[in-house]
Amino acid sequence: WQKDSFVPNKLPDSTYIQLGGVRGNSGTDFWSAAAYLGWTAHWNGKTWKRFDELYEPNNPQYFSECLSVNGNTICIAGTKNGNSWVAIGTRKQ
Repeated sequence: WQKDSFVPNKLPDSTYIQLGGVRGNSGTDFWSAAAYLGWTAHWNGKTWKRFDELYEPNNPQYFSECLSVNGNTICIAGTKNGNSWVAIGTRKQ
């Protein structure tokens, strides 16, 4: 095991979001999602990138429930205020 980088999951109140599912294609291409607040990030082998468009830190009723990665496509599903949502992204070539 090697510690590569800190994950950007610290909240403004100095607590941390507990990470959930991790899926990927290789050691230099994987995603992590946390159930709470829709937190989602990608690891490229060097750094983490958090996707703030899927992150709602002020909505305690916003959750990402699961994620799947297949090649250049990622799918994340969750709930927001009791309604289901799905986000599908494709990597730019």
